[in-house]
Amino acid sequence: MTDRRKEQGFSLIELLVTALVGGILLVGVFTFLGRATQKASAYLETSEMDERRNVFGDLLRRDLDSAGSNILYSPLVSGGLVDGLFGSTGEYTASPGSVTKTGPDGYTTSTILTTSIVSGEGYLEYTPPPSGSMVYLNSVYNNSYRLIYLDAEDKSGTANIYIMEDGWNCVARPSPHHDGDAYRIAIEPDAARGRVINYYRVRNTIPTLLYTSAADMLIYPVAATACLPAKDSTITGVKFFASVMSDSQIAAAQIPPLPYDMWTGDRLRGPLTEFGGGPLDGQLGYIILSGDRRADPVYTQTDFSAEDGKVKLNPPARGTYAAGNYVLLVDRRPGASASALFQVQAVTAGGKGYYFTLERVTKETPAWGRLFSDETDFSHSFAAGSVLLRLAPPVTYAFTQDGRVVRSESYLTKDSVAAENKATALLGVSDFNITDTSAPTDRSYMASVTLSTEGYETGATTQTYTYKATPRALNGAPDWTRLLPQN
Repeated sequence: MTDRRKEQGFSLIELLVTALVGGILLVGVFTFLGRATQKASAYLETSEMDERRNVFGDLLRRDLDSAGSNILYSPLVSGGLVDGLFGSTGEYTASPGSVTKTGPDGYTTSTILTTSIVSGEGYLEYTPPPSGSMVYLNSVYNNSYRLIYLDAEDKSGTANIYIMEDGWNCVARPSPHHDGDAYRIAIEPDAARGRVINYYRVRNTIPTLLYTSAADMLIYPVAATACLPAKDSTITGVKFFASVMSDSQIAAAQIPPLPYDMWTGDRLRGPLTEFGGGPLDGQLGYIILSGDRRADPVYTQTDFSAEDGKVKLNPPARGTYAAGNYVLLVDRRPGASASALFQVQAVTAGGKGYYFTLERVTKETPAWGRLFSDETDFSHSFAAGSVLLRLAPPVTYAFTQDGRVVRSESYLTKDSVAAENKATALLGVSDFNITDTSAPTDRSYMASVTLSTEGYETGATTQTYTYKATPRALNGAPDWTRLLPQN
């Protein structure tokens, strides 16, 4: 017979108890999963907010460090004749009018004159030591050089002399050097070519032309460099003349007149300008201006006025210029410091240079909807040797009435941030302050920023950034690499 108790199955009470226990277990599992998910969401949210704040902080740091790049330059000194001063290095000791090699023998190191020719005429004159020398003028822009190489004197006090130019090319071999002879390498006017490089021997104070260079004129600015082969040898009688010169010993950089700002109608005061008003409901903000570091500045080879529309320049050593670029033309002569904002319309090659067709950027057609020059700027006549540089879009930090900071790489509108504005950050802010903390020994900015972000899981959080920026452009001339000509 079949056991009837086996056929009865689970009782109602047993099912209810089982369901209750299972429900409790499920509630526990779902509660654990919910809390784990919430913690994971909070962690991800915190990481995202930290990343947004860090990205913003990195952008601000980069913007401040690059302020004024390519725009600022060493102060210029009015032309004249001075005792030339070479730089004192680990292997050279210099004083006005002379330089002595203190390092080991060999043509391994050189020293550079602290002044350079910015535009116009100029020359370097010197008396070499008996042990030989290499002295040359060279373009800071591309290291093209014009050089006098002198062998060591023999027992009779004479030595071979060679005039060398780009590519270690011997272009002339004048009559031998005599002990006590001095030499001059000069940039001088020429009726047919504008300016040429002339080489002179100065014997008994009387200069005699040795050779006129057939090569292209050096591109400004033009530096002077000396190299001695023998320890304890000395170049004496160093004289330097320039129509307009710059002095690398003056550390503070000079700011040219900058474009006007559409928001305020005022001229920008420097690489960093604080402003009020504008389309963001009259809130405070900052605008940072710099050159586009992807393209080196270029130098005009001819005089230029806005009426001309076209100017000849050297090609950039790095980067390119193209139609549509906004460029700032700067005349750096003492007493003539001026600038004007243009847009490149065309770039054509010709005559070992480039011709730029430039169009004025006025208030009616501002660059990036923001920057322009006025008629006074455009009325200036820019001398050969003026600098033309490609501008980067101005970076603006502006603040809205609802407590947000907006970073944009051009112009902002009140109602939206258009795609062409390239807005890269929009964050809450409870404190944002950039102050000029420059001292006699350096020029710097101090930024103190407290950013706030709010998450669904984490609520509102804040983080404060404090950063001191010492922009390289504000603290001296750019570092140009100068190469010693090799045999």
